[in-house]
Amino acid sequence: HCCLVLVKTVWFRGSLFYDTKRARFGIAAYRRYSSGGGYPNVSLSTPLQGLPRPVFASVDGQEKHETKITTLENGLRVASQNKFGQFCTVGILVNSGSRHEAKYPSGIAHFLEKLAFSSTAQYGSKDEILLTLEKHGGICDCQTSR
Repeated sequence: HCCLVLVKTVWFRGSLFYDTKRARFGIAAYRRYSSGGGYPNVSLSTPLQGLPRPVFASVDGQEKHETKITTLENGLRVASQNKFGQFCTVGILVNSGSRHEAKYPSGIAHFLEKLAFSSTAQYGSKDEILLTLEKHGGICDCQTSR
């Protein structure tokens, strides 16, 4: 089991210690943040001295995050929610999945999972798709489950 904690400018990784301010390993600096038992004695509920307090995003008022379901002309149902934050998630759900399939991976759910990462008319390979997403800070994941 390994933990990584940043305390001021000191990194603890398991029993390995490194003082980034002095750029050297040193037991004296380790003892400064240690309870003596091998693990740092740093409270997770007490602010650390010398570090600025974090500024958290907040939403004014009590917004309700209701799901709006819209049906397009072709019958596709789109569910959307307005949520405050810095991220966007797009998900596609198909009313046919591994729950209805007798043998994995021969069903439609597995087929669609693989198809989601194939090439398109605009992008010649799945690598081009992923690189374009990553260039704009996005990540892509596809999975099937029951």
